Amino acid sequence: MKAQFEHISSKKGTESFLAYALTVPYFEFKWHYHPEYELTLITHGNGKRLVGDSYDNYEAGDLVLLGRELPHTWTSEPIKNKRVSAIVVQFPADFIERFTGLEEFKRMKTMLAAADRGLFFHDAHAVYDELENFRPFRELKG
Repeated sequence: MKAQFEHISSKKGTESFLAYALTVPYFEFKWHYHPEYELTLITHGNGKRLVGDSYDNYEAGDLVLLGRELPHTWTSEPIKNKRVSAIVVQFPADFIERFTGLEEFKRMKTMLAAADRGLFFHDAHAVYDELENFRPFRELKG
């Protein structure tokens, strides 16, 4: 199956990156790619994660950093009275490239290169706590 191109744009059009929280009855299969990097944290639910040629289970606390143009999707079964949730941050390469010349971001450049095939972090609850307190997410929650 061929992945579909997904156009990403911030709601305001002036933001450096797009960040949002998503809660739905289930994740539909939507095999897609985009030129932005993506950081996805599963906050509730479980199912299957397809990233490039990798096919794995996911559960709450899983964190994945996706490289540019990397086909991916998360899927889950619709189960009565159950929902799945994620926090997603998408950012263009030039957002990070502005900082990669700085000493403290040299490791970030290496990590982003490794994300070309996807980087998986299990049990990332500490990251969830930080993202929950991140201003754009507080604004999304009203």
